[in-house]
Amino acid sequence: MYQELIRKDMIKALKEGDKLRVSTLRLLIASIINEEKRLLKELDEREFFRVLSREVRKREEAIIEFKKGGREELAEKEEKEKEILKSYLPKPLTEYELNSIIKSAIEKIKAKTVRDLGKVMGHVIPQVTGRANGKMVKDLVFKALSDLETEQ
Repeated sequence: MYQELIRKDMIKALKEGDKLRVSTLRLLIASIINEEKRLLKELDEREFFRVLSREVRKREEAIIEFKKGGREELAEKEEKEKEILKSYLPKPLTEYELNSIIKSAIEKIKAKTVRDLGKVMGHVIPQVTGRANGKMVKDLVFKALSDLETEQ
């Protein structure tokens, strides 16, 4: 479903002469195809968003490195690519929504200490893939579990 949308958008960008959008979407399609070959199946929605999030993260890392190296023009190009890719991601979760998901996961798993971080993350990440930054999720889960520990 999403792959078809991306292909249509790429064809539209080709007709409009938007070279940056065409090259960005081609790279995304290649990443999707590579992941499908690796998994030996067509990607489901969660896997698609995982690939898309990974591509956005690559751009964010490249932007940092290009800025460190004084290559502002390349950092700008990566920023534009990142924005193109982010337009296909679902609306990000707010911190409140994220905390609500984390709280329900903690209750469901009956987590009590920070040592349960992995269990809680394993339950939360599939629900928020593509809609929240993994590091932010980990930090919020850690904080919630730490708060639970101090209450006891």
